[in-house]
Amino acid sequence: MEINKKTKIIATLAVTCFLSGFAANSALAAIFPKPCPNSIMPLFSPGSEGELIALARAAQSEISVEIYQFSYVPLMDALAGAASRGVMVRVILDRTIDKNYGTAKYLSQRGVLVRLAPLRFSRMHSKFALYDRKNLVVGSTNWSFHAMFLNREASVVVDDSGVSRAFSEIFEGDWSESAPYLN
Repeated sequence: MEINKKTKIIATLAVTCFLSGFAANSALAAIFPKPCPNSIMPLFSPGSEGELIALARAAQSEISVEIYQFSYVPLMDALAGAASRGVMVRVILDRTIDKNYGTAKYLSQRGVLVRLAPLRFSRMHSKFALYDRKNLVVGSTNWSFHAMFLNREASVVVDDSGVSRAFSEIFEGDWSESAPYLN
């Protein structure tokens, strides 16, 4: 339970810092302190596809993704490309989403390690990705065509070792409880 409290506190700090970037020259500046510890960049859809692909292409050692719905082929290809370069790529998918099984098959056939979320969650509704345990993308964005081009989605890219470490701990715990996808 302690890790969940810690994660909530750190995530709240990240969102507060994100909002402070918008509040710098407004009445909200008194509510949201500046500066934030490191960088936080907003990422909105439509329009986030390029940044998500660029992060996967830039990863050098590890990519960890925990995502509710993943069906967008260019992002699948970006992860598969990273795996083919020797990057360890791990993905946890929600088991209740039918389209995720096609994604699991596609990715696993291309060297990506795929697991299905723990049964203790009725829904694994997370939407986050860690790149080299340094850059974190977290927000409302699923990795689907609709999320990339039709929905209004909001996420942030966070470059903060403390926040990334908290999400990495959650990912590792969820990974250990998840079932390996078997073709």
